[in-house]
Amino acid sequence: MEEAVEEIPEYVVPWEAFRYLTTEYNLELVYRKPFLEIWHEEKDDPELGPLSERMGVRARGGGELLVSDEELDAASFYHAFVFQKV
Repeated sequence: MEEAVEEIPEYVVPWEAFRYLTTEYNLELVYRKPFLEIWHEEKDDPELGPLSERMGVRARGGGELLVSDEELDAASFYHAFVFQKV
C-alpha cells in the first residue's frame, strides 16, 4: 500500500487560479481548512482517532504523534475544501 501512495502524482495549483476556474462551473466554496487545523479538531474523534493509530500516525490510545517534523511540515501544505454546484 505504501508504494501505491508514493506513485500517485500530485499537483500544486495556485488557490486563486483554482477558485477562478470554479466560478466558470457555478461552484460555490462551502468549506476550506488547512489539513493541520482539521487534524487538531478531529484527532480525538471516536472514529477518526483510531484510524490515525491504524495508519501509524500516532501511538495507540491517543498517544503521541509518530511522524517527523518534516512530515508535519509537508502535511501543512494540504488543504481540504468543498464546493457546491449553484
